[in-house]
Amino acid sequence: MTSLFANDKTGGSFIRSMVYLNPRDLNFATESDGSRSAKLQLWSILFDVDGRVVEQVGEDRTLKLTAKDYERAAHDGIVYQLDVPAKKAGAYQVRVAVKDAASAKVGNAAQLVEVPAL
Repeated sequence: MTSLFANDKTGGSFIRSMVYLNPRDLNFATESDGSRSAKLQLWSILFDVDGRVVEQVGEDRTLKLTAKDYERAAHDGIVYQLDVPAKKAGAYQVRVAVKDAASAKVGNAAQLVEVPAL
């Protein structure tokens, strides 16, 4: 996982996390057309310096890949992006968790990010 501070004129400050997913760790079902699909639950939680939850974002996603895209993903992996709002300046710990809905396997990562006062 790589997490970075960003700011958007309309949305304000946020932390963007790019999470690497290894397709071999996910249960992809093969569809009749040869495509593959996997259902995921993703969470991004922002903690302040005192360990309190400041913000959290959760998503349910279905990844659907053509046979060709699945082969490429099996070789290169998948990068998924999650944004969580960061309303105040300061140091934060970002934690991201990904759960494969079919197997209930969970992976997680954490990183410290500084949000500047703009």
